[in-house]
Amino acid sequence: MMQAQLDAKEAELTSDPLLEQVKKSIRTRDNTIVEAIMPGASNNPENVKRVEHLIDAHTWEYLFPKLAPEYTYRHFLQAVGKFPAFCGEYNDGRDSDAICRKSLATIFAHFAQETGGHTAHWDVPEWRQALVYVREMGWDENMRGGYNGE
Repeated sequence: MMQAQLDAKEAELTSDPLLEQVKKSIRTRDNTIVEAIMPGASNNPENVKRVEHLIDAHTWEYLFPKLAPEYTYRHFLQAVGKFPAFCGEYNDGRDSDAICRKSLATIFAHFAQETGGHTAHWDVPEWRQALVYVREMGWDENMRGGYNGE
């Protein structure tokens, strides 16, 4: 099958209005833009500026005092910047900041669940123990099949 045929079939299968919305919600920015993102930079994408307004570097350090060194505030902003729809602008009457706050709370809870220390005797509450592990506990790159090694 030729690439043009594959592209045409993909377009046919994904041209539905609902799928157009899905594609818009998961689109990504070019890495050259993402790599240029720096905390406080005036040329940061608008969704990154919104997140910076809601979660500054000081708050990041407060929320995640036990984080692994890979999880820098800048890397977090770059991850946000990769996906323009995340904490993006809504022009239909919805409150973009309120939606962003809810989205941040959701991903931070997920961070805590999947990468958290889950250690009751630490000097910070468990909800602030996210981003401790780069990989989920019990997992390494040599394991096959994810959770289930069968």
